[in-house]
This record gives sequence, structure tokens and C-alpha cells, in this order.
Amino acid sequence: VDEGKVYVSSQLAPLEVAAPFLKGKIETAWLNPGKSTRLNVNLQQSKPFEGKAKIKLMGLPEKVVASDKEITKDDQEVVFDVKGDSGCSTASSKNLFCSVEVPDQGQIITHTIARGGILRIVPTKQSDAKITAVETKK
Repeated sequence: VDEGKVYVSSQLAPLEVAAPFLKGKIETAWLNPGKSTRLNVNLQQSKPFEGKAKIKLMGLPEKVVASDKEITKDDQEVVFDVKGDSGCSTASSKNLFCSVEVPDQGQIITHTIARGGILRIVPTKQSDAKITAVETKK
């Protein structure tokens, strides 16, 4: 191989290219630092699957979290409870998407769906903070 080309190959394996099981669209959501909100993802089921698929909300900004959910072939929507730390920065995050792990024939098929979702983190208004403080005292 002295200064020549080297070709290397792994063992050949059959590969199936298929349409995705589902698609989705994330609805824009707003969040105040230190609060929580609900973020909806509309699902369009293309191909039925058996069992439950795990869906994760990805691309969240620092100090913002959402728990993973499970969906079935019958679900048309999934709602994530998104929580922001009081120290999270206020800005728009425009890169949300979902990662879905769909079980199929004993294997997990990973999908990336609902790209381009938006989460807007907006500061709490002073008037809102005063109202909350008054309501808490009652």
C-alpha cells in the first residue's frame, strides 16, 4: 500500500428504505422564566405500528426541560409539559424538533419529526408579578 489507494468494506447487509411511520408539527409556545407551559405537537400517522413509541422534545434551550412521552398509532397529538428554570435566558428558540423511537419487528426505528418548532421565552411583566403576589397573600 505504499502511497497507493486502499479500499475497505464492511460486511454487506440488506437495507430497507421506507416511508416514515409518522410526521408532526410543533405549535409555537410561550414560557416565562421560572414557570411551565404546555407545548402541543400535532401528529399525522402514516403507517401503523404496534406497541408504544417513545417521543422526546429536542432542541430546548439551556435550563429548559420537558419529560419524554409515549404515543401509540392512534394518537393524533402529544402534549409536553415544558418547565423553565428562573435563570433561563429570554429569547426565541427556533430549532425544536421531536425524536421518536418506533418499535418495529423487534427493532427500534428512530425518526426525526416536526422540525422548526418555536419556543418563545418572554420575561414576566411587572404587573403580572404584582397580581401573583396579591393573589398569594389571600
